Amino acid sequence: MDDTEKDLTSSRYRDQSLSILSQKQTCTRVRKNGKIEGNRESIRKKHRALKIDRIEEGIALDKHFKPLTEPLRLFVDLICAQQRESCTTKMQSLLLNVRRKEKWNKRREKKRTRPSSVP
Repeated sequence: MDDTEKDLTSSRYRDQSLSILSQKQTCTRVRKNGKIEGNRESIRKKHRALKIDRIEEGIALDKHFKPLTEPLRLFVDLICAQQRESCTTKMQSLLLNVRRKEKWNKRREKKRTRPSSVP
């Protein structure tokens, strides 16, 4: 065998070994993807079950404790509404003060910039 024949045979073996390796890698990827899909589905099922349990638990708690929580909610809503009103009145008074200061400053500037009448 000459060198070219050896090169050809070695390249054939190399190509075959590469193709075998790529096939093995593909098989392992397919297996891993299958496992991932299975895990994904099981996680989805568990999440749905937990979500449903939480919803049912919340409904049961609301039903059981509604006589206690409803007056508290009304009380909290009333306090929040009063705070909102006080905040809006504070903001309105602040804006009014700012506007007054601006007017005062404008008047002051006009007096300064007016030429004095000297006879």
